Amino acid sequence: MSFRALSPIFVSGKVEGQKYAQYFAPQQEDYTRLIINNLKEKLKVYTGIEQLNPVQNSGIKLLSRSKQKGILIKTGTPQQTKLVGYQYDFKLKATKELLRIGYYCGFGEKNSMGFGCCEVI
Repeated sequence: MSFRALSPIFVSGKVEGQKYAQYFAPQQEDYTRLIINNLKEKLKVYTGIEQLNPVQNSGIKLLSRSKQKGILIKTGTPQQTKLVGYQYDFKLKATKELLRIGYYCGFGEKNSMGFGCCEVI
């Protein structure tokens, strides 16, 4: 299915030798794996069912240029944090359950703050 990000999509992961998780850009190697794993975790939390089947030829194909969006949260406090996300149009190949959970729950991280919201194109 093809989607358009209406709000930035945040994807992060631990990188060996780094103290904090790093934000990934859609062009980076681990991005697709992290998105699929995030969707699998959401599906498991929502349904209680773990999707064990690997998604054959799963992946994200960018349909537009990705635009980096930096967001500050908890501004003006000691906990101030900068989040780095991206907005873009994309085609995601995955199971229908993962596509559905991404559409309804959001893609990537920080969905409870409204990030990762997409529309079908």
